Formats: sequence, structure tokens, C-alpha cells
Amino acid sequence: MNKRAQRLPPALPSHFIEPARAWAMTLFVIYAMGLAFGPGLLSYWMIAYAGWSIPALLIPVTALTVAAGFGFYVVGTIAHEGFHFTLARHKLASALIGTWFSAAVFAFFGVGFYLIHSRHHRHTNAVDDPDFQLFSKFNSTWQRLLVLRLVNNRGYLKLVARLLIKNELPAGIHTIFSLAELKFLAIVNVAAQLFWIGVYVTLFTTNPTLGLCVVLLPHAATAAISATIVFVQHADTGDQLFDNSRSHSSPWATLLMGGTNYHLEHHLYPRVPCWRLPRVHRWLQKTEWALKNPLLAEHRFFAGLALVAGHHRYGSAAASQSTARRN
Repeated sequence: MNKRAQRLPPALPSHFIEPARAWAMTLFVIYAMGLAFGPGLLSYWMIAYAGWSIPALLIPVTALTVAAGFGFYVVGTIAHEGFHFTLARHKLASALIGTWFSAAVFAFFGVGFYLIHSRHHRHTNAVDDPDFQLFSKFNSTWQRLLVLRLVNNRGYLKLVARLLIKNELPAGIHTIFSLAELKFLAIVNVAAQLFWIGVYVTLFTTNPTLGLCVVLLPHAATAAISATIVFVQHADTGDQLFDNSRSHSSPWATLLMGGTNYHLEHHLYPRVPCWRLPRVHRWLQKTEWALKNPLLAEHRFFAGLALVAGHHRYGSAAASQSTARRN
């Protein structure tokens, strides 16, 4: 069914969509950065000072590394929030905040992400969705976990490089920013990456164990976790407004993802800051629209993560069949 022919979801009360206050944005950034770096620091303390044996350290350090991996995922979504203009009243300021802090994820270029992300919203799960075009190619579980984010981030880097070197964008990319503004954002993005790389190199140089706990292990975890989340959000979804993405509504997911787990609500209302999405979910569930159109949500934490398994396809069956016919 054409999405325009579908009945639109109800309009949100104004308090959900009003611009974020500076204190709320600040708390979200602190939460993301704390979740990314805090568990690694605790792991380092346990290894360096607690005096535990290696077998005794294995489980808590693994758990802390996974938590930090989720944290770096949330750090990456600061760019997502920034380019949905939820972090500040002025769009360029929001984009700058998102660009700078998200660069703490090594080799993640938020500007490149932005340049294709709006197409994902306009063509969700359809053949023109750039996420569908890329992620639907990954059919093996291990390929998804180990390779997907490397390929994805390389694509973002190529867009930023093309913008800076060739002073152009690929055809079909639409943006509210001028070319000069985009180049400025891209320069900030490169500077931010260099800054964070400098921080990480300093950590490894002065204390390799600290660098291992705070940077290397969490980044390895976040590569797999962020790839998993791609399929939590869009594996085996449909082509309707109420089922073209999935919310992972487990309280554990909310804790580890800072509200970004309510992905269906984000697609329905993309200008709502992620930390308000749990409340939007509860409000929407009570509406007549949601009663007639049951929202696609997975309430079980580990069952949601299992959607990364290879037998779950990315996107809708309709898009897959359309792609098969094209090929």
C-alpha cells in the first residue's frame, strides 16, 4: 500500500515536540558518554587494583564491555539526534553538537550518516531506502556482526571525503544545509575524529591496559551491538506505518539505549528527542489509531537481539520481492 494512502498517526501533544532544553540535551550527552566510558574505567580498576584472578574477572569485565558497547552506540546516536535537530533550537547548532560528540566512535562520520539518513525515512524498507539497499545484502549472522558496520562506516567516510575533496554530493541527496555549511560540518567532523583519535592514542601510549578496557574492547563490542540493533529495528518488518520498524520496548533496552530503542515511534515522529520516545510509546498505545493498528514491538530483550540471526531478513517482504524482480 502506498504510504500516503495510509491513515496517518495522530498528532502529538505539543510538549512532546517542543525543542529540547539545554539541560535535557546536556543530560543526554552526559548519559551517553558516561555509559560509553564508565564501564571501561570500572573494568580497568578491577583488572589493575582489585586483585582478582583472571577467571574471576572474565564475567564482570565481559558484562562491562557489553555495557560500554551499548554506550558507544548511544554516543553514535548523538549524531542521529543532532541531525534530526532535537539537540538545540538552531539546526546548525544541533548538527554541530551531534557531529562533535558522535566522533568519539572511531571512524564514524556523522555528516556522512546524515547525508543518506533522510532517504531512509522517506523510503523506509522500500527499494529506494539506502539502508535496505545495503543491509539486505548481509544474510549471514557472522557477516552482520563482524563486517556490516565496517562497510557502513566506510560509506559515510566516502561521502565526507567527496564533499571535502570534490566539493560535491552524489545525485539524489537532499539537505537543508547549503554546500558551504555542509563543508563546515565535514571539517568539524574530521577535526573531531582527529581529536578523539589523539585522546585514544594518548591512552594507549601511557597505559595500554586502560586503552584496552576503555577504547578497544568497547569499540569491538559496539560494532557487533550496533549491527544487531539494525536488525532489531528492521528485520522482518512490513511496509505499513505501524510496522515498518520495530520498537525494542524492554526496560533493559531503554536503560542501555537511552530511549533510542523506541524506533517505530521515532519513524512516526522523527522530530521527538529520543529521551521522550518511551513516553510517546505509552501515549500512542492508548490512541484509537494504535488500537486499530497494533504497533510492532518486541518486549523481550534477548528475543529482540536474536533478530540479528541470518534467517531474519532486513526490511519488508514486499521490498525483497521487488528487488528480486529487478535483478
